[in-house]
Amino acid sequence: MAQRSSVSVRFIAEVEAGRGNISVLKLLALARALSTTGGLLLGEGSEGRKPFVVLCGMRGAGKSALGAAVAKELGVTFFEHDRMVEERAGMDLREIFTVQGEEWYRSQSRAALRDLMEHETQPRVIAAAGGVVLDHELWTMLRARTHTVWLSARAEDHWRRVVAQGDQRPMRGRPEARIELERLLAERTPLYAMAAEKIDTSRLGEVRSKAALRAIAQRAFVQ
Repeated sequence: MAQRSSVSVRFIAEVEAGRGNISVLKLLALARALSTTGGLLLGEGSEGRKPFVVLCGMRGAGKSALGAAVAKELGVTFFEHDRMVEERAGMDLREIFTVQGEEWYRSQSRAALRDLMEHETQPRVIAAAGGVVLDHELWTMLRARTHTVWLSARAEDHWRRVVAQGDQRPMRGRPEARIELERLLAERTPLYAMAAEKIDTSRLGEVRSKAALRAIAQRAFVQ
């Protein structure tokens, strides 16, 4: 992005952290590099922000369980990002990756959220796919136009929760799966940390994490 926009990597980091005193020209250069608009990068004020709470985090963070529970309590619709992709594709995730590949999955992942944001105007809780933060354009759009919440957890808790759900995919044929999870979490943590809010589910536990998420959602829906 720095090469495409002719803006230094250091300055881009400052802008993303909210510390950069960016000029209009540099803002437009960054927007062009991201194939978007300056207005979108600025969030287009309150009118451009959807009443959506988007939950991000690794598998086992509690996005589906907490998100669905809070959405039900508040009487709003809950969407699970990967289920949206499966519905668009007419096949499950395993088939998508086997038949179409990761790049196709990412394009459908982006399209699913774009369609939702274009057509939905009512409050929504969305559990984003764990790798959503790796799509820079999409992650920028979500941070600008929705209220993003990182459900964080220790690596051992991510692992324990996935195993407790009876999901054997992380271990099947991958003896180094636990180490890989820890590596992915370390790599993605700086990206997840860009979210507007953070809930430490390892520290708070399920009940207090749900209460914290409910409070965040209530504030987001009345803004």
